[in-house]
Amino acid sequence: MNFEARRSKHFDRASPKGCLRHPNQEVDPFTFGTKSETLVKISKISKNFTVLPIAVVQYSDWQEDRDRTARKIWSDLEMTRTLIVRSSCAAEDSEVASHAGEFLSLLNIKSLADLDHAIDDVFMSYGKPTPGDQVLVQPMAREVVLSGVAMTADAQSGAPYTIVDYAHGADTEAVTAGTSNSGMAICVTGYESHLPPCLQPLAPALRELAEITGGKPVDIEFAITATGTVIIFQVRPIVMKSPRHKIVGFGFPYLIENVQRCYKDIVKFNARNGLENALFGVMPDWNPAELIGIKPRPLTYSLYRYLITDVAWTKGRTPLGYTDMSGDGLMRLIGGTPFINVSASLSSFVPKSVPPLIRRKIVADASRALAAAPQFHDKIEFEIMPTVFTPDLTQPHWRARFTSLSDAEWAGYLDDLLKLTNGVVVEGGTYDGIMADVVHLEAMYEQKSDLKSSSLMDATRLLSWVRHNAAPLFSGAARSAFIAASILRVLARTGYIHEAVIEDISRSAQAIGSQLFGDFQRLERDVFMARYGHIRPGTFDITVPRYDQEPERYFSFLNATQAQPDEPDTGSFVELSASDIARIDAHFAALGYNFNWERFRTFAASAIHAREYVKFLYTKQVSDALEIISNVGAQYGCNREEMSFLTLSDIENMLDFTSDIDRRIRESSASNRVSWQQSLPVRLPDLLTSPDDILGFEVEASAPNFVTYETVQAPVALSLDNDLRGKIVFIETADPGYDWVFTRGIAGFITRYGGENSHMAIRAREFGIPAVVGAGRLYDKWKTFSVLRCDCRARRVEPIT
Repeated sequence: MNFEARRSKHFDRASPKGCLRHPNQEVDPFTFGTKSETLVKISKISKNFTVLPIAVVQYSDWQEDRDRTARKIWSDLEMTRTLIVRSSCAAEDSEVASHAGEFLSLLNIKSLADLDHAIDDVFMSYGKPTPGDQVLVQPMAREVVLSGVAMTADAQSGAPYTIVDYAHGADTEAVTAGTSNSGMAICVTGYESHLPPCLQPLAPALRELAEITGGKPVDIEFAITATGTVIIFQVRPIVMKSPRHKIVGFGFPYLIENVQRCYKDIVKFNARNGLENALFGVMPDWNPAELIGIKPRPLTYSLYRYLITDVAWTKGRTPLGYTDMSGDGLMRLIGGTPFINVSASLSSFVPKSVPPLIRRKIVADASRALAAAPQFHDKIEFEIMPTVFTPDLTQPHWRARFTSLSDAEWAGYLDDLLKLTNGVVVEGGTYDGIMADVVHLEAMYEQKSDLKSSSLMDATRLLSWVRHNAAPLFSGAARSAFIAASILRVLARTGYIHEAVIEDISRSAQAIGSQLFGDFQRLERDVFMARYGHIRPGTFDITVPRYDQEPERYFSFLNATQAQPDEPDTGSFVELSASDIARIDAHFAALGYNFNWERFRTFAASAIHAREYVKFLYTKQVSDALEIISNVGAQYGCNREEMSFLTLSDIENMLDFTSDIDRRIRESSASNRVSWQQSLPVRLPDLLTSPDDILGFEVEASAPNFVTYETVQAPVALSLDNDLRGKIVFIETADPGYDWVFTRGIAGFITRYGGENSHMAIRAREFGIPAVVGAGRLYDKWKTFSVLRCDCRARRVEPIT
């Protein structure tokens, strides 16, 4: 038996093998062994961490005399009477395969007999152990207050980031077993001082392990005790599909400096133009993370910016009574990630009747509140700043947030919000006024385009029409739908209506999702595709096929053997009693609303429908424009992939400089692709508050939005898996193009991004399907399980297997 039982601090550091090498010292590069061999090796030279006593059991020794082997371990004075028996198989922890979690480990072994059985069980978990296979026995760690896993490189890109998942408490398997909501902190390697205070004891250990292993990317399991001692349980190489970290690592500090410089320049520009906070988020307004992703390609980003976040975002709000922020772009690209300018967004939510000085006070107070609670970056209109007069605005917590306002200024602010809300909702009000223009969108939708013969001029004409006409109308409709949803939400929370009323209003609105589902059931294939074929999952992404390009990919009606999806319940409103309605009407009157429940209910259903209907209409022009761009590229031998790396500016330039179009496409595409690829490894927080956030940040565990009161337990599937029926489907980018999943009889769905009023939340209510919208970083954790139970009423997701 190869046996060692010692604490790292007891090792003789005078031995040449026990000395930490000098950076310039010529020594053999560090090599990893089994789990136990690597721990023994690093324990001999550790200064900033400890390795608990180690006993290594060879399978050959175990077969020869298991009783003697177990007794020798049990009698060792450094082995406490509560042990852990861990796998240390030769197949584990290599540089080509980790086999993490594949083999057995057993905790809390408290008797010799249990130790004997545990060692045998761990060996048997290897399948057919070889004579050289090992089992590792150690004492259980004591006085642990925090534990987790640290990686010294991004396993996906290989970029030099330190990524730490951790959980507070004595359970050292809380992170690896997924039994606890863990925290996550990320920093650029070398900037461990930017880790949160609770992880600071880990920083010297990480630096020392980097020196010991020669800077190889490693995966480290650790614990921190009440005295601040760092215990290392495991060090293994990070298995990567390609050695990209060697390429990315070179020049990465320069890339990070450029990202910081870009952010600082934007903040200075804001300050010069009266936008004084430094907050930028991926989800505070118009949700770019949800609609175009965290690292959109140049065409996708430039298209979304041109159509939505340059002008339309504020042009659509202004007629409803909000402050006109024309000239202040809403979205900026920082480190390859689209960020929303929070100062511009907050300013645009203030009624235009509010004096500028008071508006600045309101924005400053809301900005401070968001910086103090960044987990609400995707819920600022619910948790940070009111954008509509809701029945709860008289509650003390809202007044306490805006400390810069005097009582008179606060009262005036509420009065302006009330006037704006009344102006939107009342019959013949601002909402009805803007919706009169929907007929122009319907007329444009009916126009047919010859996509194959059209030129880039036709594409830019379509996009210009959307920018100036359709997108502002959509912005106004979306804002009106949000006003309706906000009031409904508060009425449900305060007991005036049941949550089921909201779901029934959504269903009775007969939004596009319900119409698509019904038409899918009734119409012939060609007729169905003529109406819905332009839709693509990824409205602004040229690389994603439309429904009519790959119908087999999206719809089950091409497979006669597949069962038809279940018909959704599209029943009428929940009937409120006369006394319920009278109670609501009295409440509305007391608040100062100039509308009753009947008018509000009509408005809410109309606005919810209009938001989806206008989106359906205008996205046809966007989809057609993308097809024209793709077809023009094909004429010059360029595929969709190449065209996706052009920007709209590149395309505009080609209209003015018409020579060598094919060369211009390839050169611009190749150049933009390089810039895009360079930004891919950059990790940034969901909310940027200062340049230091680019060096290190904590990943916010934003509270997911549970939609409906339903419960479902079902297998997990990804959106483009073949079999979705009866599954909980994970959808990365939740935009209208994913409506096709509702034709597959899904049991529920989970999205990474999105809020209570997002497109997919509306769909969930409309179909009565349980959903978790905006799961954030829990999305990646949950989708690794085979079966989940989603209890929306209890607001809980439980892994089953």
